[in-house]
Amino acid sequence: MTNSFGNYLTELRGERSLREMERITGLSHTYLSTLEKGIDPRTDKERLPSLETLDTLSRTLKIDFAVLMEKVGFPQLQEKHNENDQLRKALEQVMEVEAPIMEGWETTTYEIARQALGISENECFGDGEEK
Repeated sequence: MTNSFGNYLTELRGERSLREMERITGLSHTYLSTLEKGIDPRTDKERLPSLETLDTLSRTLKIDFAVLMEKVGFPQLQEKHNENDQLRKALEQVMEVEAPIMEGWETTTYEIARQALGISENECFGDGEEK
């Protein structure tokens, strides 16, 4: 079995050391090494990144999440991520339009959307100062 994700990760790393990648991504250099090799040395089994790891790599290395998903071999999850990304963008647009209107009161729907996006009330309405 080829390790296309590990090869891709090695390619992304380029001349940087694993310790430098650790500083950039926040993922341990030993974990990154096992991902590059594609084998967990403790179990001798295939090592695949978690979705959380892919998200971290995507954000910190500025690589499209869908590309990472494809390299790991999760095309069906890539479609789900794209749908979620579209939903997130739509929610963000609604929040942008509705925030001035909703200041001072919130509907349950608005509260759920705000929580789903991980936005605090202060981020929506500012720091409490009048605008």
